[in-house]
Parts: sequence; structure tokens; C-alpha cells
Amino acid sequence: MTRDEILKEAARIISSDRAKDYGPADESFARIARLWTAYLDVAVSPMDVANMFVLSKVQRTLTSPAKTDTWLDICGYAALGGEMMTNEK
Repeated sequence: MTRDEILKEAARIISSDRAKDYGPADESFARIARLWTAYLDVAVSPMDVANMFVLSKVQRTLTSPAKTDTWLDICGYAALGGEMMTNEK
């Protein structure tokens, strides 16, 4: 895939009907942050959630660097994190 194809596919995936199934990404990341905060007993933000999801995909590149799905996920999580952080109220 070309870089443009990867970005377009990642955009398609995160802009699809996932919100119907799982709720809006910002709400989901906020819920995950609260759960991780309670579990770890350390403050976790929605931005931390986005970064940790990206890092979880980065570790996959160490064993399967040619797996397109991993790169799509990295783009998607980065875009969702960027959207949340640049649109904070």
C-alpha cells in the first residue's frame, strides 16, 4: 500500500459506524482512562490511552513489520488522539 492508501483506509476505518457499536472515541478513551487509573492507581488521561494504544501497535512491528493492519491501527489511534487533544474544551 502507498502512504496515501494507508491514510485513506485508516480514515475510512475510524470514520465508519464504530461509534454506533462502541460509542464516540473520546468517550471510550475517557472510560478506558478511568479504568486504567483505578487499576494502576496512577492518573491516566485519554491522551495516555491513545499513546498506549499506538505503542501497543508499535511493539507488533517488531515481529510483523509488514502487517498492514498494524500500520492502519497506528494511524487511526494517532488521528483519534490528535482530534481529541486539538479539540479539547
